Amino acid sequence: MTTPTDWRALCVELVEQLQRAINDHGLCLEGKDALMFRARAALAQPEPQGPTDEAELRTTYAIGAEARWREGFPEAWSLTDMERAAHTAGLRAVLTRWGRPQ
Repeated sequence: MTTPTDWRALCVELVEQLQRAINDHGLCLEGKDALMFRARAALAQPEPQGPTDEAELRTTYAIGAEARWREGFPEAWSLTDMERAAHTAGLRAVLTRWGRPQ
């Protein structure tokens, strides 16, 4: 089994290497200041926290699914198609809120 990539540590390492290359070799990278600023700002953000309980998951799921129902569906869709689309929307809402690469 492979270990998951620590994306945050990888980004820190890339930022440090880029800064070192800029300092040591006079690397001229167009927009380097903006890139470094954005990378450091992103790394300074706290890790997203997971849901605190099942109710929080269910609420987020329900809001996403209900929003899909309110959007409406094509007339040709069956009730099963509509339920699947709402189910998918609810799952996507949960993943958008708490999903992150491992």
